[in-house]
Amino acid sequence: MKSTADRAKQRVAIPGLLGACRTEPLPPRNLVIFDGACGFCTWSVMVLDRPLGVRVASIPAQWLTDAELAGLGTTRAACAQAVVFVDATGVPSSGADAVNALLRAHPLFSAPVALALRVPALLRLERAFYRWIARHRVVISRLLGTRRYALIGETDSAS
Repeated sequence: MKSTADRAKQRVAIPGLLGACRTEPLPPRNLVIFDGACGFCTWSVMVLDRPLGVRVASIPAQWLTDAELAGLGTTRAACAQAVVFVDATGVPSSGADAVNALLRAHPLFSAPVALALRVPALLRLERAFYRWIARHRVVISRLLGTRRYALIGETDSAS
């Protein structure tokens, strides 16, 4: 019988998704760590991965040990609050900053994102918008019908 994670991976095709029972080593760079219990989060990673074609690995925070998270420069609590991206230099960022770092990793978006980040008001607005989305992600997941993408079993408590 297949595990829940195996069934979820079949249902949700995220090209760079690392498995719950992975045999490959955890990459220390270009890694997206997201909330696998959130359908909206999983769907967002899937949507960003396909069109961007950024060569990154992605994994739900729930599939990592505390030691692995610490080795990547983050914590379980930080991952419960926002997406984390560990860039090519090994530097972690979270939330809106993680989305920006992921976009900067793609040649097509690197220059426009760098220019946009020079506008402090735009970055403040983006961070506020990200926090609002993170606080309401369970409701957004229901409204958009993305609950089925949850890899872990979506909870009703937004973090």
